[in-house]
Amino acid sequence: GTAYRLWSEQEHLRLAPQTEPEIAQADLAPLLLQLGAWGAGVSDEAAAALPWVTPPPAASLERARTLLSGLGALGGGAAALTPHGTALARLPAHPRLAHVLLRAAAAASGDAGGAALEVASAAVAVVEERDVLAGGGRAHG
Repeated sequence: GTAYRLWSEQEHLRLAPQTEPEIAQADLAPLLLQLGAWGAGVSDEAAAALPWVTPPPAASLERARTLLSGLGALGGGAAALTPHGTALARLPAHPRLAHVLLRAAAAASGDAGGAALEVASAAVAVVEERDVLAGGGRAHG
């Protein structure tokens, strides 16, 4: 076959031979939360035991554990999920956003109209949606 480049030879020579694996760039908090929910564990040892094509960077795993601990999702020396962590894993959203929804639901239990949950749900829906004008992907920082 024939391949057509839509950039100059100079630009081509400046390109990296391959892109960095996504696991080296991604926020691993959702992955770590799901591993904990599946019973695989969230420790470095548990992550190292999995057959990765490219293993996740230790620093990224540590950042993910720090975030999940801050959200109250990890307990027992950050080795297992708490009940809150299990609830976070059940929601189809980034752990930060799932935490917002769970806290709003708890606040709404004392709120006759459920306004806290209504506002939080709308805010999470807006944040979860990618920017259709910019064509960008999701970013949860």
